[in-house]
Amino acid sequence: RGMCMINRKIVFMLIFVFCILICNKSAFAANYTDEVDEIDPNASASSTIDYGDYSYMIVEKRKGNYVAYIVDYRGDATELDVPSTIAGYPVYGLYTECFANGKNLKKINIPSCVGVIYPDTLLNCRNLEEVDIDKNNGTYSSDDGMIYSKDYVFFVSCPEAKKGEVTLRDETAYICDYSFFNASKITTLNIPKKVLDIGVLALYNTSSLESINIESGNKYFVFSDGLLYNQDKTELIKCVDTRRNCVNIASSVKSIREYAFYGCKQLLGPL
Repeated sequence: RGMCMINRKIVFMLIFVFCILICNKSAFAANYTDEVDEIDPNASASSTIDYGDYSYMIVEKRKGNYVAYIVDYRGDATELDVPSTIAGYPVYGLYTECFANGKNLKKINIPSCVGVIYPDTLLNCRNLEEVDIDKNNGTYSSDDGMIYSKDYVFFVSCPEAKKGEVTLRDETAYICDYSFFNASKITTLNIPKKVLDIGVLALYNTSSLESINIESGNKYFVFSDGLLYNQDKTELIKCVDTRRNCVNIASSVKSIREYAFYGCKQLLGPL
């Protein structure tokens, strides 16, 4: 009976911890996942409105409360201050690839009113080196030119032209989908011990990446011989694009994540 009581306590404790993790994640995910569906991802061009260098869509955030989502920027600025309002509407959302036509952009300054940044908002901003989030923004923060959730628990996006070594903040627990997508100039990624999840295509086309350093004490990932695995090496997550010659995949691997070997042009094959 005593052992049963202990087992029940353990089960309840595990459930409690799981619920805490889910609640912590959903606090940001409410904006990051749910609200990005506020507008139709297949919306036609006719639903957008041109305003200077921008195109935008109007979205009813709450009944009678309308906000603007920037859909496209076509200007030639190297440093862009995203406006707080467009045509009288507060700018609340930055839509998919909305800065891709800003060919000269190297830095983007995002105001406090922005509450939704799509996972691929910065996609194809080939020259973008830095993003700065207004400190009064209640949803997002920036550090070292990269985008995080306000509390830094979620890492959201790395500009595609960022170079060299990248170190994520100690608070980071989740590396979001597409977060390093096309970040082809980073060479080293330092992952802190709290990181427990790496999203879909998070490391896609990181063609200069040579090394992933996992902080001591991380219980979820391991990097060995150019390969990123989960802790028990049952899933192969990523082979760094610069890996040469052959790779020796751990015999414990049961699954290989899609695109794990994308960009590994110098590999000869497995041993």
